[in-house]
Amino acid sequence: PTRATPNTASTTQLALPQLVNGGQRMVVTDASPTRHVLPTGLSISSAGRLNLLFDTSSHSPLLPLFFDAYDDAFILEDEKEDIDGFRDCLKLNDGTEHERLTSDWGPFRETIAIAVASVDGMDTIVGGANFIWFPIRNPRSGSPHEHYLAINLNYIFINRTFRSKGYFRQLLTACADIAKQQLALDLANNDVRELPCLIFTEQNDPLRMDPDDYVRDSLHSGVDQIDRIAIWSHLGARIIDFDYAQPALSDTQKSFDGLLLAVIGAPASGLSARILRQHLERFFAIS
Repeated sequence: PTRATPNTASTTQLALPQLVNGGQRMVVTDASPTRHVLPTGLSISSAGRLNLLFDTSSHSPLLPLFFDAYDDAFILEDEKEDIDGFRDCLKLNDGTEHERLTSDWGPFRETIAIAVASVDGMDTIVGGANFIWFPIRNPRSGSPHEHYLAINLNYIFINRTFRSKGYFRQLLTACADIAKQQLALDLANNDVRELPCLIFTEQNDPLRMDPDDYVRDSLHSGVDQIDRIAIWSHLGARIIDFDYAQPALSDTQKSFDGLLLAVIGAPASGLSARILRQHLERFFAIS
C-alpha cells in the first residue's frame, strides 16, 4: 500500500486480492467454552444476545477472568501485556495521576470487559475487550459536531467456538456504547452520548509481519491475517495511510512495526491529520 501524505492522513482500501481492510485484534481462543461463576456488582451493558461486564478498577474481580481469556487469545510476545500491565493502566483511572493526566489531556477511561452469553443455560465467557477513550476536538469548520469520542480498541477477541454468531459486531458496538455511557457519567452530561465515535485499532500488516509470526499467529487463531483484514473491512474499518509503529509495551519488550492503524467512523473524505495527532498524543501519553 502507498503511504505518506504530509498534511492529511487519508483512509484507503488496500487494492490487493482479498486484502480489503481490518485486522489483527479480532483474535479468537482455541479453548473450548468455559462456564464461569461471574462476579457480581459490576456494570453490565447488553448488546443483542451478549451481556458485557465491564470495569475500570485496578482491583476489579473481572481482571483475572479477562486476562485468562486474553492470554489464550494472543501469542505474539511484543503485542502482549502481562496482567500487571493491565493493572497499571487501570490505576490511571483514579488518584493523583488521574488528576494530572486529565488536567493535561482531558477526560479518559481505560476499561476492561468480558462478553458473556448463555450457553446451555449457563453463563459463558465468549470474548472480551480492552479499550481507552477520550474526547478530541474536530478541527473541521462548519461540522455539526465540535468533538469526536476517540476510542482506542487495544484488544478485542471472540473465542473461536463462538464465531459466526454475530458476537463480534455486538461486542464492538457495546464498547462504543460503554464509552459514551462513561463519558456522560464523568461529565454529568447526557448530551455527549450523541458524539460521533472514531474507533482506532492496530492491525497486523500481512506485508510487514515476520513470516514465522504470520504463520504462528494465523494457526493459533484459526484466521489468516488477510482474512482478518477482510473481516474488519466488513465492519467498516479503513486503514490509515500512515506509517505506524507500536511503542514497546514494557522495558523488556521491543517496539513493533509490523502493524497498520485503522479507524471506524472517519468521514468519507478522509481523516484529518490533526485528529490523528490528537488521538495518538493522548493514547501514547496516557495508556
